[in-house]
Amino acid sequence: LDLALHGGLPCASICEVVGPAGAGKTQFCLKACVLAMRNGGGSIFIDTESRFSAERLCEIARTSFPEQFSDPEAQQALAGRCTVYSVTSTEQLLEVLKSLDEVIIERGVKMIVVDSIACLARREFSRQGLGARQNLLAKQAQQMKFLAETFTIPIVVSNQVTTRYAAKTTNNEDEEGSPSNRGIVTDDAESFLTAALGNTWSHCVNTRLVLEAGPGG
Repeated sequence: LDLALHGGLPCASICEVVGPAGAGKTQFCLKACVLAMRNGGGSIFIDTESRFSAERLCEIARTSFPEQFSDPEAQQALAGRCTVYSVTSTEQLLEVLKSLDEVIIERGVKMIVVDSIACLARREFSRQGLGARQNLLAKQAQQMKFLAETFTIPIVVSNQVTTRYAAKTTNNEDEEGSPSNRGIVTDDAESFLTAALGNTWSHCVNTRLVLEAGPGG
């Protein structure tokens, strides 16, 4: 992964981790926190799905770097450098992002994680409210970009997937299916998974990593 990214997760940018449930997105985020804090400094973990586990964080650290974190006191110190925010609404998430400046400075934060960006947005907004949802997501992304660029740190955001359909087109439509003449979705249309939250959000992301389960899970 470091080789593919030409040196690791890029600083001053937003890195999105996308995958279906059980693909390992939260584990990836926890491992990223461990790597960011390994040589000192802190991290911020914004938890929207109540999946953060300090025990799992320490287990990852102990397994990955046994020479450094085999001692319980070293594990406790590591966990203590991870500041966790549990948020339950999109507005609360935006307010937390706006309040992080001093925390980043005081705790020497090297990375911010949001796990996940899609959970609250998809739960709070119906299809009729997509415009309001995209507007709020844009504000969240703007604040994350400000933090990433101001403090030269990476921000890792996990995202869910959604199902799209590659519809068959009629004789009057091209195979690309432009927005004005896209074919009608039929029962035999091919479906595929793609990152949730739409194109507006995708343009806010600098790097997208897609996690998939291989043979045997």
